Amino acid sequence: MSHSSSRKRIRRCVGLMLALCVFGGSSSAQAQQAPMPTLRTYIVAGQSNAEGTGVRRNNPANGLNPQQDLYTIGFGHWDSDYNQALIYKGHPDSGVGPGWDAMRPAYGSGYEHSLYRNNMFGPELGIGREIAAHLKEPIAIIKYSKGGTLLAVDWDPTDPGINRYDYLINTINHATQAMAAGGIALDIQGVFWMQGESDSGDIKYAQHYQANLERLIATLRTQLNKPNLDFYVATIRDTPVWTYRQHIWNAQQAVADADPNVYLVNGRDLEAYNNDPMHYTARGQVTLGQRFALQALYDAWGLGQF
Repeated sequence: MSHSSSRKRIRRCVGLMLALCVFGGSSSAQAQQAPMPTLRTYIVAGQSNAEGTGVRRNNPANGLNPQQDLYTIGFGHWDSDYNQALIYKGHPDSGVGPGWDAMRPAYGSGYEHSLYRNNMFGPELGIGREIAAHLKEPIAIIKYSKGGTLLAVDWDPTDPGINRYDYLINTINHATQAMAAGGIALDIQGVFWMQGESDSGDIKYAQHYQANLERLIATLRTQLNKPNLDFYVATIRDTPVWTYRQHIWNAQQAVADADPNVYLVNGRDLEAYNNDPMHYTARGQVTLGQRFALQALYDAWGLGQF
């Protein structure tokens, strides 16, 4: 898809979202006097399972086993544009994305290389569809993720250099500015965090995961001026590949126990590929997104149950 076509898609989606968000009179004078409409917004961040290797359509060249996609697991109806959820994904090495667009199963691993032709998705697909459908209102998702990254190093907000945390902030800022240009303000409601696998490979990093996660949460809340911002933290998968996974689980649990606005989401039992036990399958990613969404819906509105 050409850059011109991409820009047109983005403008159409922002225009649609503006129409969905604005209520009241239709005259230009009234529109000018009305406050900027606000869109409920969520952040998706982390490493490769936040990035996502769920397959949209079966592609044997991926070499993944089992060979499954949205269609084989009964979610083929999700293989379409979903205008009730907009998404902005930042480039992993800058935080700058091509702009806002409708949710579709194309924002997973490798998105920045192929844009709309991407064949993979992450938890954002289930999050966007489920939350928007249950609330019966449009929402926005800001996504920044990078595979193989360490909370202890790559996401350290106190690092004086430029790292993944800085790119996350870049992503949020660019997403906010791009939406404001369309006349819409973003109200960030929560963060969906899927990370910890890399830190489980080193005992030193694993032992400091609790303190590092607390620091990340506190710093992001301060920078966003959201002192009670909800964090939904997915537990990493139960596989021997993640050597010190128990340390990560313990740390995640401790952070949730100490903070009333941090919630654990079970990622331990999600399906992964037989020949790649580190990464969730299409079924695993759909389930992760649904679990994230259910926790957020239950927490904020008492919808659903556990």
